[in-house]
Parts: sequence; structure tokens; C-alpha cells
Amino acid sequence: MGFEGAKESFSGRIKEVVIGATDEHGGSRSRRLTVGGSNGLPFHSFESEMPHKPLIAMDIVDT
Repeated sequence: MGFEGAKESFSGRIKEVVIGATDEHGGSRSRRLTVGGSNGLPFHSFESEMPHKPLIAMDIVDT
């Protein structure tokens, strides 16, 4: 008998954001990065679709 964790439901969808624009898209960058597009909670790829890998991560510590 395996462990069955509790699953969270998330009815929203996170918008896709494209960072950068190549020449063919009217920009001057050499590549484009796409983030977002998930329809589940962050890093819960076992519960939902995660079409783009995480590219940006940062913590802001306010003391």
C-alpha cells in the first residue's frame, strides 16, 4: 500500500509571460524566455500541467 498525499485544487490559471524579443518579434535579444502557464499550485507538477520550467527565483528579505 503506497502513500497517497492530499491533493489541492486550484481553479485558476497563471498567465504566460514572455521575457525578451528576438529580431523576428521586433526586439534585439538573442532569445526569448517564457514563464508561467501553469494551472496548478507552484511546483506541484504531480497534480497539474507545468508547461515551462521555473526560470526566475528570488527571495526578498525585509528586516
